[in-house]
Amino acid sequence: MVSSQWNKERLQGLIDNKVPEDRMLDYKSSLSLDTEPEKREFIKDVVSFANSAGGTLLYGVQEEDLIATALPGIGINDKDTLFLRLEEVLRTGINPRVEGIKFQEVPVENEKFVLIVSVPQSFRSPHMIIKGHHEFYARGETSNFRMDVRQLRDAFLESESITTKAHNFRIDRLAKIAVGDTPIPLKDKTARLVLHIMPAFSLAHNASINLAKFFASDHKIIPREDILSHRTRYCLDGIIQSSTDEEIVWYYSLFFRNGCVEIVDAASCDQFPGSQIPFFYPHTYEPLLRDALTRAIQSFIFLEIPEPYFVGLSVLSCKGFGLFRGTGRPMLAPKMLPVDQMILPETSIEVWDGNVDSALKPLFDMIWNAFGNPRSLNYDEQGVWTPQRR
Repeated sequence: MVSSQWNKERLQGLIDNKVPEDRMLDYKSSLSLDTEPEKREFIKDVVSFANSAGGTLLYGVQEEDLIATALPGIGINDKDTLFLRLEEVLRTGINPRVEGIKFQEVPVENEKFVLIVSVPQSFRSPHMIIKGHHEFYARGETSNFRMDVRQLRDAFLESESITTKAHNFRIDRLAKIAVGDTPIPLKDKTARLVLHIMPAFSLAHNASINLAKFFASDHKIIPREDILSHRTRYCLDGIIQSSTDEEIVWYYSLFFRNGCVEIVDAASCDQFPGSQIPFFYPHTYEPLLRDALTRAIQSFIFLEIPEPYFVGLSVLSCKGFGLFRGTGRPMLAPKMLPVDQMILPETSIEVWDGNVDSALKPLFDMIWNAFGNPRSLNYDEQGVWTPQRR
């Protein structure tokens, strides 16, 4: 995993400890983007890390025999202008685009800076250089190499397998939830909304997160601030957070040992007063799931679990349910679902910018579509979150 937390002391430590270049670390004494070959070389360095395990480029670090020896730094007159230029070079020079690249400058001596370019491992690889000759590169132990046909085939297969792993993880969990095999019993036999958030890093590396660090923190994935009692405890699969101290609950979130998260809501589907028909209540579950996804990603950041994150929304035991459109809207004869399950396709968050709606709105819309509506009415026509009156 690439760490983006750098300061002068950490840079100096590379020299003091004679840290060599390796598969995830590359020293560059200077940076120039004046010519097309120089731009291509920068692109090649980034692509090589993205097509491998990720890594960090340090511009302004001098090396001898691959070992860091000095911090001459580079001149940076305007940080924002430089970062925009780097982004433009990468945007026009790589296909598909590499998401999640981060830039950072650290001041050193003589008004110079070391530029840090942190490149995450990409789960959309292989990425191709499209400036000049179209080629694929990857990172070796201390240098970059052109990928051959076998390596390209393996990279394409690995990229496909991550998506398959995410889907299979969901299907396995949904099968267990459907038969009541949950880490804590849920109240009543009503419909269940199930949200899965699955980091690609967790699926690719069979990761094992630091459960003790999460448990000791104040991070809480289970939403519903109106619930007075929350309970966090260990379980066989990881850490479970439930809506009450009781042994049978309406909600729970499960933080798996590999970093995936499951949120189950059994309270947002119920009978409307005076009606014999059970309803979905999107004015309840949509804000709840938006909050839960935000909290889950904040926990990923706390535990240094990088993007991208796959997001899956499913509804179980939903046959015969209608959709409650809000008290301010006419109660038409409700359309009732003829199916017992809705397993919606996965969406993804490539770069976390605080916006959950890019991943959730398409899924919410699909549920409304199932009842004959064009979209979720909790968003305006421009796709902006504008929750309706209950």
